[in-house]
Amino acid sequence: FPKGHTEPGETELETAMRELKEETNLEVTPVEGFRREIAYRLRANMNITKQAVYFLGKAKDGQLICQESELLGAEFLPLDQALARLTFDSIIEILKEADAFLAK
Repeated sequence: FPKGHTEPGETELETAMRELKEETNLEVTPVEGFRREIAYRLRANMNITKQAVYFLGKAKDGQLICQESELLGAEFLPLDQALARLTFDSIIEILKEADAFLAK
């Protein structure tokens, strides 16, 4: 679930694709029709609220390489294992919604 700031002239989706490429080396083909937005508070300062927007994408061929300054790790997992690893309820719900969306 990469996050980042929108650069001038970028759409939300372009930002998401760029951040994913920067942080994981993966390029994706967007899956149309799925967009979820959440608001969360920073642990270090509970007075600051941030917003994040999530999209679905299908990974193109490429090697998963984590940008060490941004990620501790990344991997592809079956849904049940991915859900078990996630710690934030809002992210768990987004992953469940994404699965339901793809099952349609």
